[in-house]
Amino acid sequence: MPSSPPAVVPGVPALEQFSREAGAFTDPSGLRDFLVRSFQGSAGCSAVALYSSVRASGRFSPCAARGVDLNTLPSFDVQGRLLHWLRVNEEPFVRGRHAGALRHLDETERAALLAVDMQLSVPLMASHRLVAFCLFMGPIGPWSQDSDLIEFLAACGVRAAMALERTEQRQLEREHLHASARAHQLAVTGQVAAAVAHEVRNPLAVIRSSVQFLMDPSIEDDSRRQLSQGMMGEIDRINQAITGVLGLSRPQPIALKPVRLDTVIADALDQLQPYVAHQRLSLSRQLPAEQPLVLGDAAQLRQILLNVLLNACEATPSGGSLSVFLDLDRELPGQPVPPAGARAVLRIVDTGRGIPRDVLPHVFDQYFTTKTSGTGLGLSICRQIIEQHGGSIELLSEMGLGTTVLISLPLHRQ
Repeated sequence: MPSSPPAVVPGVPALEQFSREAGAFTDPSGLRDFLVRSFQGSAGCSAVALYSSVRASGRFSPCAARGVDLNTLPSFDVQGRLLHWLRVNEEPFVRGRHAGALRHLDETERAALLAVDMQLSVPLMASHRLVAFCLFMGPIGPWSQDSDLIEFLAACGVRAAMALERTEQRQLEREHLHASARAHQLAVTGQVAAAVAHEVRNPLAVIRSSVQFLMDPSIEDDSRRQLSQGMMGEIDRINQAITGVLGLSRPQPIALKPVRLDTVIADALDQLQPYVAHQRLSLSRQLPAEQPLVLGDAAQLRQILLNVLLNACEATPSGGSLSVFLDLDRELPGQPVPPAGARAVLRIVDTGRGIPRDVLPHVFDQYFTTKTSGTGLGLSICRQIIEQHGGSIELLSEMGLGTTVLISLPLHRQ
């Protein structure tokens, strides 16, 4: 083991730098690699391993290492004497200073530590909880007796524990949000699929009766051709309905390119038509003669429209109406190139029950919902996607009069 000073000189500036760099990480994996690299650089030892808890196994196992193969390292029981010592003392376990404690460890723990030539073990404590710990390995050297260095590593351990907890919590939140968003998307798909199932039954009935009719040998050829053409149209109708539902169930990354917004609106309305008919609602649209282009992702925009329209359907009693308007907010109508700031404004108006005033400010909050089976993510995800398109979404509502959803998107400048 070289006796040269460690790569990082202990002290307040080094500790502040360590805290800043550790705090910049957003994912646990990158942070773990940074920690073992920094700890090895500070101690100048031959190897460092970071251990974290694996709840299902009841053990602390190596999750990152430098200078040693992870697969060759032992794991330690959560209830073992080594971890108990670290939790109780909340300070580094130094082989040269705590020989008595080393002899007091379980025989298997002591043999495992000696086998990897452990010189130092630093607990990563947060609020008196052992979040993780670091093993420093290598031949005995002056660094293992350096009080300033060990104190510095202990202080780094506290900051590392806080950083690990923060990044792991954020990762859990991201995973939970992703799972919830996926569940919400599947719920929307299920609603549309239920209506599509109703829509599919009608063409199937037509096809069945046509086949029965064609089985009559006395049918003339012209009638057979007409029936066959009709059957092909009904089959295409079924295929289109199923394709639409499958498209909803597959999450896709956002890919921005020039999109005809009127076509997206028409596709969404056509896909929703069976559901609207099933709810006994009237649906009208008013689109401009001009074909507006926006820079967006057609699949994502269609998903947003379906989500908003489904909300409107659920809030509107039978016999009510939904209206979709598309306006172009531009200074000089008809000019070939939209000016900077020109926008397409989509209005979705329903005659439903409306949204209470105390609820309206929270409709875009994550996990906020008034539905017993809702996820509270639909409008939150819609707003996130629309903002990624450079647009905005707003709700206007009056109890008993209905709700208007305003979606604004920048026009594409060719």
